[in-house]
Amino acid sequence: HTGTGWERLCRETRDMFVRLGERPLLADMSFAGIAQPVRLMLGDRDDTVTLAETVNAFAVLPKGELEVLPRTGHPFAKVDIERLAGSLTA
Repeated sequence: HTGTGWERLCRETRDMFVRLGERPLLADMSFAGIAQPVRLMLGDRDDTVTLAETVNAFAVLPKGELEVLPRTGHPFAKVDIERLAGSLTA
């Protein structure tokens, strides 16, 4: 994002979140049509996506899995890498 400028990046990110809040791109019907296995992962300290939103999506997925990562916020850059790697390889 360095070529964009941080002010523009922040403005466009804010606008994207507002649009997604007003009109989500994925609905229950979208999730219900996914036939392959899908694992939804959420940090228990996520401040962008709620547990309720994630559980609702999980409930509609025909082959869904749900994993909540402890002591983890939204940016996965701060996730426990060993735990994440173990989960993904399992």
